[in-house]
Amino acid sequence: MLSIRTKIILAYTLVFGLLLLGFAYFIYQDTREAETAKLDARLESYAAKISTELSEEENESRTDQDQGAILKREIDRRPGLHAELVSPSGVIIDRDSLFDQAPDGHTHGNVTRSERIGGFSAGGTAYRSLRTRVEVDENDRPVLELALSMTDVNDVLQRLLIEYLIGIPLALFVTSLAAYGITKLAFRPMIGMVDTARQITASNLHERLTLPKAHDEVRHLGETLNSMIERIESSFRGQRQFIADASHEIRTPLTVLCSELEFAASQTTEPAVKESIQTSLLEIDRLTRLTDSLLLLAKLDASQLTLDLRPVRLDELLVGCVQRISPVANKKDVQIKVDLHDAAEIRADEEKLQRVIINLLDNAVKYAPAHSVVTASVDRVRPDAVLLRFDDTGPGIPAEALGHIFTRFYRADPARSGYDGAGLGLAIVQQLVELHGGTVSVTSTPGRGSSFQVELPAGAPAG
Repeated sequence: MLSIRTKIILAYTLVFGLLLLGFAYFIYQDTREAETAKLDARLESYAAKISTELSEEENESRTDQDQGAILKREIDRRPGLHAELVSPSGVIIDRDSLFDQAPDGHTHGNVTRSERIGGFSAGGTAYRSLRTRVEVDENDRPVLELALSMTDVNDVLQRLLIEYLIGIPLALFVTSLAAYGITKLAFRPMIGMVDTARQITASNLHERLTLPKAHDEVRHLGETLNSMIERIESSFRGQRQFIADASHEIRTPLTVLCSELEFAASQTTEPAVKESIQTSLLEIDRLTRLTDSLLLLAKLDASQLTLDLRPVRLDELLVGCVQRISPVANKKDVQIKVDLHDAAEIRADEEKLQRVIINLLDNAVKYAPAHSVVTASVDRVRPDAVLLRFDDTGPGIPAEALGHIFTRFYRADPARSGYDGAGLGLAIVQQLVELHGGTVSVTSTPGRGSSFQVELPAGAPAG
């Protein structure tokens, strides 16, 4: 797909090329006509002078041989001129050998017209000819035909063609360079606006497009886009504030409900009531975790979350997280295997990193089938980087869903649709990992399981 800039350059070059070809064609035709007219004028001048020599009164008694001698003398005085003199009866008085090679239209038998300018080819060379009658006396009007080679005319035209073959491509090249420079200047503000627009994300809406000084269409476009970004930023700001406020407001009644239900559970001995209370507590716990996740995302979006960087033993942190998630795994009869290849120590926020590990472990256990194994490992892949890896043997993730699983509220369908969750865990994982200067990725084979990899810098994270 060609860019607009490339299309403009090609259009400029094509239009200019067509104009050049048009001008070149007309100049070529005018030059040919002008050079041919010069040649015709020479023929007419020669014919007039020779006719004068042949028709002088004192020469009226000259024989055909005398006229032929006069003609040869005049021809010798004009190099390159070819001539033929034919009597009115069609007898050749004198003839240049060139006319023996001429086509039938130029034979001495064709003397019906008194004057004609034309051309013919002989021996691979083009000639321009002039036929006229010489007024010797009232009864003697021989036909004189003169011919000049068009070599000089063709040489001029050939030089002109060579100049075209060199000049037109050179002019088109210069035109392309000029169009490139002009479009570069014209598109420079737009390129800067595109670069700025690429930096604008949901969490970085404070950027604005740089407007050109000229009050043109590009500036108007930039002003419109800046206005749109301001409205989007305002909308996102209100949305984040609403989520944060709602999360805070919801946490208090959830805490109260949890306390009241736990107290009610301690005061009853009815199994059905206790079961109902336990179900309610589980749902409240799920709502509490969802509220915490929304509040955390709101802080991440608002860039209000800072890291408390301290030395953290990643292997020890992983073991601690596995112990916390083991009860959930045991209920599903899923074994968690820990591979500690290196005692890796990094600088990180232990609480935030713990959230990352627990989310990924919980995700792996959730989708692992019963009687399967989830593997968690720590490796130092480079001197300056460590890798956390979580492998499960669950249903896997469809290829078309891999690019969306870190998107908020996204859930791959249909294989994973039967599991609880709001689709926020992996979005939180990605943002917390990136906050540490790391990356998170996933590989998956449908029907064979998934593997999540978290790469973290071994030193202090950038920024």
